[in-house]
Amino acid sequence: MLVLLAACTTGPSGPAGIPAGSAGGSPPGGIAGASPGGSRAPGDVESNDAAATEDPTDEPTEPPGPSPQDVVQSFYDWYLAGRPMAEVVARPELSPALVTFLRGFDEPYDPFACTEVLPASILAVTSSLSGQTAIVSTVVSADGSNELPGPPIDVVLSGTGEWQLEFVGCEA
Repeated sequence: MLVLLAACTTGPSGPAGIPAGSAGGSPPGGIAGASPGGSRAPGDVESNDAAATEDPTDEPTEPPGPSPQDVVQSFYDWYLAGRPMAEVVARPELSPALVTFLRGFDEPYDPFACTEVLPASILAVTSSLSGQTAIVSTVVSADGSNELPGPPIDVVLSGTGEWQLEFVGCEA
């Protein structure tokens, strides 16, 4: 059984948990950074510009470049040609933690397909983003026609801003 959990960092209280009307938040019916009198003296600097420009939905945004789903699909398109593990562990889209795991992998199934035999295709179909991590859902087709749910792939944002595969959720 695979269980995924998510946490919400904001709520009805406002950005970063600051209740509306408190210091740093917007007064009820007011504008962030505005004084109760509605005016500022010349030269005053608004200290809450970041809060005023935050996305009100607080949805995570993807960095520029390929999406987590694109990175996973690109890797599988390359991988399913039957690459040797020595080539696989050299791929830049694999995180250092996954490379370490693969170097010690000694199971009777493929670590990316979670099957004994490579399937005809693996498609990255959806992804959910949470900060610097994403989970990409896949579908697997053993024969090119019948599709079954495939392993979820955890993807992390590297220090260089590129998405890397971190974990493949093969069920035990």
